[in-house]
Amino acid sequence: MKRYRLDPKKPRQLTPAEARRLDAIPIDYSDIPPLGNDFFAKAAEAWPPAKQQLTIRLDADVLDWLRANGRGYQTRINRILRAAMESQPPRRSRPTAAPKKNARSRREIDVGLEDIRKGRVAALDMKQIKAEARKELVSRKLKRVG
Repeated sequence: MKRYRLDPKKPRQLTPAEARRLDAIPIDYSDIPPLGNDFFAKAAEAWPPAKQQLTIRLDADVLDWLRANGRGYQTRINRILRAAMESQPPRRSRPTAAPKKNARSRREIDVGLEDIRKGRVAALDMKQIKAEARKELVSRKLKRVG
């Protein structure tokens, strides 16, 4: 007897008789829940969104914590940041200028990641973090000058 291995990426073509037989069988949809408008609103979104490469500086202990669970630490960073982003209320759209290079300071990123690491993601208030980061940067500049 000859054995065949099927390749799931290249399924075989159905014969016309098999296709007619499958078309004649009614499909039972009773176990499928109805889909609401929310599903169809999200269905048009491309998923996963396109990823963009960047360089980020993390505290050594944060990076050690992320890497402690093995491979996939960059995916974990992305999931943590996505959870923080989705926990925020939607922002009003406004016209944006061209993005500035290095627009966010290192301090802003460090403060945000510290909140994520300590489990305060739901209470993350980016406006407050940015304000604190600006104050910190200004005080550092004043110390250097003085």
